[in-house]
Amino acid sequence: MLKKLLAITTIFILLFAIVGCQTDTSDDPGTDDPVDTPDDGVSKIIMITDTGGIHDKSFNQSAWEGLQTLVDKYPDVEFNYILSNSETEYASNMRTAVDSGSDLTWAVGFMLADDMAEIADSMPDAKFGIIDVDWLDYENLVQVAFKEHEGSFLVGLVAGMTTESNKVAFVGGMSGDLIKRFEVGFRAGVKAVNPDAEIQVAYVESWDNTQIAKETADTMFDQGADVIYHAAGGAGVGVFESAKARGTGPEGFWTIGVDRDQYEEAPDNMLTSMFKNVGGAMAMLSERLIADGIFNGGEVLLLGLAEDGVGVAPTSDITIPEEIREDVFATIEEYTEMIKSGELVVPATEDQFEEYMGN
Repeated sequence: MLKKLLAITTIFILLFAIVGCQTDTSDDPGTDDPVDTPDDGVSKIIMITDTGGIHDKSFNQSAWEGLQTLVDKYPDVEFNYILSNSETEYASNMRTAVDSGSDLTWAVGFMLADDMAEIADSMPDAKFGIIDVDWLDYENLVQVAFKEHEGSFLVGLVAGMTTESNKVAFVGGMSGDLIKRFEVGFRAGVKAVNPDAEIQVAYVESWDNTQIAKETADTMFDQGADVIYHAAGGAGVGVFESAKARGTGPEGFWTIGVDRDQYEEAPDNMLTSMFKNVGGAMAMLSERLIADGIFNGGEVLLLGLAEDGVGVAPTSDITIPEEIREDVFATIEEYTEMIKSGELVVPATEDQFEEYMGN
């Protein structure tokens, strides 16, 4: 596979600049039928969602918010999205985007990978980007992947230092290698600071079923967990609903968000969020094409802690309990430097976790 990784310093500077100016414009309308615009330079960039929808308060929304940071800067470029109501629509939505004049068509999520392979192969003159995929090999496709296990390790540290019951939990969306990285990194972080903690794990096999996620979280809280980290896309809202229904109090019913800062979804119950710079990466690569005409087909952009691609949400400085906040931040900083330097390699698979634990 051809992988052309960007220089770390360039990634850090560009991503930091983009993240710093992001605002919540997720209510901007998209379309199911984009309107043609003249083919003069870059005139249109279209994003294809997965089935979670544009208002999933997580992955798709983060991606769309990233593109929206470019709207005022490039008023002559149309930024739009096409909703995928089912997996059977992925390929047709990509074709619709290209046929309507999209100069760069983004696919949001690994669930679109097979269809992207088909479309990229059959439409070699079109330009594509895809998120959370690094295994395709097409000269008209840019891929962006993240070291989710590194960011999940950090929120695992927070969970392990916060829990009073010594029981924490993880709720995943669709099972697979990607979400496994979230789970394994989280478990490794918990165990790094609290080796005796019990960790429950469940997958809801959905990105949008908030009810089953709520029922799963209810069971976990009933069994004694007091911190639950979700990586379930829009379904994760059900985890927040479960915690909010129980209220707050000295016993604590904490949740940990994912992909974007999800503080607003459960202000009294949000311990922290694992921030994943999906929107920043998409905006950076889109702007590179718009402003400089640069499109490095075949490129794979891999972003971890060292590249500012993942991390702990900024609202953590008000959500983490004040009595432990200083110690938690010191611990996060210590482990972040270890990971960036290579002194600590965070496990991403079950086999690596067993090795990490010395088993």
